[in-house]
Amino acid sequence: MEQWYLACYKPGKDNIYKAQLALSRISTTDFFCPQLRTKRPRTDRPGQFRQVIEPLFPGYLFVAFDPEVIHTSRIEACPGMNYLVRSAGQITPIRPLVIDQLMCLPLCRDAASRKPLPHVRRRQQRIARQLDDFIRDTVPEERGALCLALLQSLEAECDQ
Repeated sequence: MEQWYLACYKPGKDNIYKAQLALSRISTTDFFCPQLRTKRPRTDRPGQFRQVIEPLFPGYLFVAFDPEVIHTSRIEACPGMNYLVRSAGQITPIRPLVIDQLMCLPLCRDAASRKPLPHVRRRQQRIARQLDDFIRDTVPEERGALCLALLQSLEAECDQ
């Protein structure tokens, strides 16, 4: 059964694009990297800001595949890809509710087509609040390192 997993791509600006291109060639996988639009001060014009689109979790992207159909080594062998994140030596799937909430963020490619279902709206509002706090309170350089902690927190929220 196809599920979402967290993958780490190699450091470097172009490696996310190499990984996405290689993953798009594997027909039974889907992937996404949640992005965030921020404003950065311009060095050439004091008092001016430049809008920048950057990954919400630098160094990580989400991959959907069925490990019984596509071996994990095939995903990890993609150019630009480093490894699949493991817990206790095994890859662990991420709950669909967490992925749906991440995909509802404004800059995700599926944001327009994904709407929260009525029976999960209350839970998704709590998750959305946690995501907003995470985005507002963390420095972009720290987001990659805090990605796993946030995902575990969101999954604990799903259990409630």
